[in-house]
Amino acid sequence: MFHAMTEGVVFMDKSFRILKLNPSAERILGYTEGELVGRDSAGEKLTAIHEDGKVYMDDEHPSRKTLRTGKPVAGAVQGLPRRGGRHTWISINAQPLQHPWEDKPHGVVVSFSDITKLKEAEERLKVEANRDMLTGLCNRREFMKSFAKALSTAKRHNDALSLCVCDLDHFKQVNDTYGHATGDRAIQRMAQLLMEEVRVDEDLPARLGGDEFVVLFPRASAEEAKACMDRVRVRLAGEPITADDGTHVFLGGSFGVAQLEDKTTSQEELFE
Repeated sequence: MFHAMTEGVVFMDKSFRILKLNPSAERILGYTEGELVGRDSAGEKLTAIHEDGKVYMDDEHPSRKTLRTGKPVAGAVQGLPRRGGRHTWISINAQPLQHPWEDKPHGVVVSFSDITKLKEAEERLKVEANRDMLTGLCNRREFMKSFAKALSTAKRHNDALSLCVCDLDHFKQVNDTYGHATGDRAIQRMAQLLMEEVRVDEDLPARLGGDEFVVLFPRASAEEAKACMDRVRVRLAGEPITADDGTHVFLGGSFGVAQLEDKTTSQEELFE
């Protein structure tokens, strides 16, 4: 049964050393029995992380909890490093091994299932919920959440904050003349220029919908925001996209910039 189970199974002693593991455990963990037997279950090869990315502290591991308390642990989730830098996500159950005459467990048996595909699907859904799928930029909902936080922070610390709203000129004409595939390329081109010209990890570009875009500039004056968007404007006008029929299509854009003032109380006011 031990060798036939699809779940990974690992036996450990009371010093947390791995004594035995089955073939499914080798497959799921990506290491052979010879590489793991005798090692600490929380050693370097198996440094586990929580779902939020934080590293498991020693006493948080299900096996250690079970050995410490004598009680089983069920359904704990861990991310374990694999060769190549990726993580395998597992759902773990830990059961104490204890004779009736023993005060404490003399070991623990840990069983686990590979839930990596499930976790990856969850991550894709999170990305799809927060991102515009055509451009990869934040969507309206995610932008408005970030905007609210940035506005509150700027007012609390008396920091500068600027906002730019922009759209493509004559976008309907581009769609009607060259087709929707070319229209999509025009939108992607604007998104690409925004991502290339804004400050990485500081400014926040987003697609509000259609051909309308917005960029949030924390700790930046209106003049600084204008300078950035003027670079986008010049590149947009000077670097054409190619339609399906090979025609070079030159694009234009309209840009409006506003800066946070003392009397500004809401996101809507700054948008207006």
